[in-house]
Amino acid sequence: MHIYATFLPVLLASTAAAVDIRFYTSGDCTGSFSAWAGLDSDTCFNTGGRIRSVGFADIKATDGSVRVTGYTGEGGCDGGTVAFTELSGGRTFVCSTAGSYTGAGIEFLE
Repeated sequence: MHIYATFLPVLLASTAAAVDIRFYTSGDCTGSFSAWAGLDSDTCFNTGGRIRSVGFADIKATDGSVRVTGYTGEGGCDGGTVAFTELSGGRTFVCSTAGSYTGAGIEFLE
């Protein structure tokens, strides 16, 4: 299941999961961002525009391995091109500066 949202500067709170997706206006995951917090596995958000970097934050060690993915091009999560995909590998924050993102998603692996 994918959940889609347009890019809005909002923060959604949830206690069910541990990963946040942050869309940054800077190219290095610093400064201002819009975020979706406490996301479940198999969640993906479209930005509605082009974002310079994407960060995946608050990944807990108890989450196990988390696959993070950034998309570029028309359609973002739904039809865009995978520009970046990586396993969290025990890190609590993963940043990708691979380019102009139109979507980003997470998947918890068992």
